[in-house]
Amino acid sequence: TIIIPCLNEINFIDTCLTSVLNFELNSGSFEVIVVDGMSTDGTRNALAWWTMRYPKYMRVLDNPYQIVPTAMNIGIREARGRWIVRLDAHSMYPSDYLSLCLDTAMSSNADNVGGVVIPQRKDETRQASLIQALTTHSFGVGDAEFRLETTSAYVDTVPFGCYRRDVFEKIGLFDERLVRNQDYEFNRRLTSAGGRIWLNPDIRIYYYNEPTLGELFQQARYTGRWNPYMWVVAPYSFSPRHAIPGLFLLGLLKGILAIHLLPVLVLPYGMILLLYGILALISAAQQSYKYGKWMLPILPFLFLLYHLNYGYGILRGVIDVLLHRSPVQNGQEVWK
Repeated sequence: TIIIPCLNEINFIDTCLTSVLNFELNSGSFEVIVVDGMSTDGTRNALAWWTMRYPKYMRVLDNPYQIVPTAMNIGIREARGRWIVRLDAHSMYPSDYLSLCLDTAMSSNADNVGGVVIPQRKDETRQASLIQALTTHSFGVGDAEFRLETTSAYVDTVPFGCYRRDVFEKIGLFDERLVRNQDYEFNRRLTSAGGRIWLNPDIRIYYYNEPTLGELFQQARYTGRWNPYMWVVAPYSFSPRHAIPGLFLLGLLKGILAIHLLPVLVLPYGMILLLYGILALISAAQQSYKYGKWMLPILPFLFLLYHLNYGYGILRGVIDVLLHRSPVQNGQEVWK
C-alpha cells in the first residue's frame, strides 16, 4: 500500500501520480491511497480524475485534521498491503522505486528502507538554482545520509520509508502531536525498540524545493522550532546534528556579549568567525563549480542566513518549552 499525504498540491500531484502509476514490480501488486487534507486549490478535482481513470489502483480519503501524521494513520488503518510505503506529493519517483524498496527490504531484512533525496529546482530562475546548491551540500543541511551521496548502510532515519506492516502493530502509529518531524520520531522509536532501518542510495526521490529563498528560510525556522517539541515528546529522538544550528546562533549571541564585557575575547571570537567564513567559502566554491560560478559570492551569505534561520527556530522552540507553551505539552500523552 502506497500512502500519499496531500494538501493543496495542484502543481505537483499529476507529476507525482504519473510516476507512481508507472512503478514496475517483479511480482505482486500495489494500491495507492491519497489522503487529502481537504484541498481547496483544485487538487480534489485532479484526484477525482485519477480515481475515475484508475479505480482498481487508487482511493482518496479525507484528512480533516490536515497534517501529515493524521493522514498517515488514516491511510495505515485502511491499507490492505503487507508493506506500507509513504510517499510525498511534492516529489517524483523513478519507475524502479517501488521494486528497489521491496527488494532491499527483503534482502536486508530491515523494518524500514529508503533512499536519498535529490533536490530539484521548481523552475529555471537563479533563485531556484541557489536553493538547489544550498540544500545539496553537507555544510548547508548537515550530515544526514539521505541528503548526501552515500553508501548502503544502517541509519537512524530515511526519507518517507517502506515499512513492514507489522512495524505499526508493534510500536504504534505516527504521533499526531507532531505537525513536523513525525517521520524522524517514528524512525527513532523504531530503532529504540530494536528495529533496523536500511538506506540504499540506488533508491532515489526527486523532491521539488521551495520556489523562493524566503519560503526556504521560513521552512527552516518552522522545522527548527519543532525540533525541541519533538525532544519533549520523545527524548530518544534527540540528535546532536539537529541542535547544532541553535548552539551556533546561541554562541554568536553570547560571543557578542562576551567581547563587550571582556575585550580580550575579540581575537578568539574573530578566529571562530573566520573559520566559519572559510568553510562557507570552500563549500560555496564546490557548489559553484557544480551549479554555476556566478553564485560563488552569494552562497556563503546564504549558508549563514539558512543556519541563522534554523537556529532561531530551535531557540524559539526551546523558549516555548521552558515557558510550557509548546503545543505538545498541553495535549494528552498518546504513547506508552
